[in-house]
Amino acid sequence: MPGRIVKIEKPICIPQKNEDKLNIFLTLGKTYNQSMWCGANDIASENVFRWEDDGTIITQTWRSAMFEPGQPSNTNGRQNCVGYTKYSLLDDDFCDLLAMYVCEMA
Repeated sequence: MPGRIVKIEKPICIPQKNEDKLNIFLTLGKTYNQSMWCGANDIASENVFRWEDDGTIITQTWRSAMFEPGQPSNTNGRQNCVGYTKYSLLDDDFCDLLAMYVCEMA
């Protein structure tokens, strides 16, 4: 998936918990004021969103808290990758969209 590398002065290790991941991306989204891929998708099973790092499912409770109102929408049946918008909430989008991304460090 194409994207732009985010320059981070100090490495950030993204924890496994949804709340912690959300807070880190909220901070990065405000800092860079751009949308970015977050490492979740529903490619394997439509409308079942998983984090790519460990396969954890984003539960309905977290979806309500993390996605923009009206999202995920799966426009044209092809929006399977998830990103944080510059408005600091999740949105499903086309996986071939050029956007920033953050890599998780182990």
